[in-house]
Amino acid sequence: MFLRSALIVLFFSLFIFGQQLSLHKALWNDELYTQDKTIRQASYLQIASGFIEEGGNAPLFYLLQKLILGVFNYQMPAQWEGTTSGRYLDDRSQIFIRILPNLCISASLVLIFYFFFTRFSLMAALLSMVIALSNYMLLTHWVEARPYAMYFLWGVLQIIFLFKWQEARENKGRLIYCLAFVHALIALTLSTATGLILIVGIVLYWQGVRSFKQQFFITILPLMAAVYYAGVTACMQYSFPYKVFNMANLWDEVFGLDWLLFLVISVIIFVVFKFKDFKAYFLNNIVLWVMLGVSFYAAFVLCLLKARELFVPSTGLIELNGRFFIFLAPWVIFISTLCIIKIFRHMLSNSVYSKAWVWQYCWFSFCFIVFHGLLVFKKIYLTSLYVYH
Repeated sequence: MFLRSALIVLFFSLFIFGQQLSLHKALWNDELYTQDKTIRQASYLQIASGFIEEGGNAPLFYLLQKLILGVFNYQMPAQWEGTTSGRYLDDRSQIFIRILPNLCISASLVLIFYFFFTRFSLMAALLSMVIALSNYMLLTHWVEARPYAMYFLWGVLQIIFLFKWQEARENKGRLIYCLAFVHALIALTLSTATGLILIVGIVLYWQGVRSFKQQFFITILPLMAAVYYAGVTACMQYSFPYKVFNMANLWDEVFGLDWLLFLVISVIIFVVFKFKDFKAYFLNNIVLWVMLGVSFYAAFVLCLLKARELFVPSTGLIELNGRFFIFLAPWVIFISTLCIIKIFRHMLSNSVYSKAWVWQYCWFSFCFIVFHGLLVFKKIYLTSLYVYH
């Protein structure tokens, strides 16, 4: 009862915080374009069939957005109609247009807190919150009226169900169908999610999920939906007008190069002080394998875009933004938190390490998280993402 009440309080606190972020973040090009061309002009049938003027035409976000704004009887200001550029401040619009993404991120953070609280401890849950709230991708797209927050939520659910399936001794079939439902939601939200769904399907097949019925629902059916919407986009002759200007900057935006360095240091600590257990943990951990696969998939896509520049003129192309890879953010949060917890618990339980070692690692982790948070704050401040008026 206490946990349920705490989770409800946490959800509403996060939602209110998100509403405040909404008020301090101007509406921008893509949000206004979606609101005008898709939510205002397109019918539910047009959105569901994918025939809309969006680069990502998977319908789930747009259907829910249209429904929510219809319930609140929201109409965008007439002077914004036809607007495709600029930034606009209007308190009512900033609140209502961004209700759905705010709900998605608030629910995601509550799920992360609940996962680590029930699995480890309150301190682990608080650590996960600190790491999540210092994630640049999350803070940037928390209150953006585009599908990115929904990608994040489905990513969190996918990781949780993968963990539950790996640890379950019974009812594994039920968890597989729960994961299949999440994959269907991903396919209906992100038409380019074929790689993500395929990687999870392959890893699960390798782990023993070889029933055709289960693989059909968890892999084939979601892929068919994703391929359909990607095909509709191609038929509408929508080109992907992006190029990779700077690979390092893009990876820094998606992962945070400092977090990647921290994870490398954590892996080195595992290998040096706990090689046998680390090897067994890695080989048997489905989430780590999926994380590797998804990372290689993202790297492969980036390399393809980079290679395209050798054959296709890059004139008129714009820089690829990390928001297309926001589905990787939950993986970074989960893996980073788990690394710190695993190393800390190993040091506490192993008599080889003195208390000085444990406190030094805690101090190192604390200083690093503070340093990372300052870097993220600097990025957000320099980009003038949030304004005060």
